[in-house]
Amino acid sequence: MKILGISHDVLICSACVMVDGAIVSAIAEERLDRVKLSRVFPRRAIQACLAAAGLAMSDIDEIAIGWNPAIESETTPSSQLNSRRWRTEHWLQVPGQLMQLAGGRADIETSIRDLYRGAPPTTFVNHYWAHMGMAYMLGPHDEAAILILDGRGEKDTVLL
Repeated sequence: MKILGISHDVLICSACVMVDGAIVSAIAEERLDRVKLSRVFPRRAIQACLAAAGLAMSDIDEIAIGWNPAIESETTPSSQLNSRRWRTEHWLQVPGQLMQLAGGRADIETSIRDLYRGAPPTTFVNHYWAHMGMAYMLGPHDEAAILILDGRGEKDTVLL
């Protein structure tokens, strides 16, 4: 399986490509755009990782992003959900409204399918699971105990 990993809207935006569970290429956007702590969408990093792996976007089986927007939908105040200001708010309102109607909670991951013709699924994973996965994948051990405290202010941080 070929996975494109994207880290966006954090202090160091980056991308990586994994093939069958092994990291094949990874780079931070700041290394390519020469802007320290670059917070743009990591287009150059994605292109560089794909090129280093000898892959095209059409070869990717899944895209993984280390932030789950469903958490934001779960905690959006109903006053914001009841007044749409622009059409793109459907991305927030529809999941938020359905989650509240069902009495549901955000899951560990959320996927978008068919974003564009031929697109692989784009899976948004819990921010902390992304930290744990990175720490574990880059570590030399077969088993690990990992504690993540990054103070980003998400619901999980507050619960700690």
